[in-house]
Amino acid sequence: MLARHLTDSMYDPRTKPFVSHERGTQLVIEHIESMGCPSIAGADLTHVAPGSDDRV
Repeated sequence: MLARHLTDSMYDPRTKPFVSHERGTQLVIEHIESMGCPSIAGADLTHVAPGSDDRV
């Protein structure tokens, strides 16, 4: 599981594909997702799925 907003890349905008650092990181995330690794927003890490805890 990849937390999207916790992900950064070592991307240099002066090299191909000549996009901003932010877009370069987004391209890396899209590539990771296309290889079969699901991703979530970081805020989702703090939510409890209904029925998954022992509280009533």
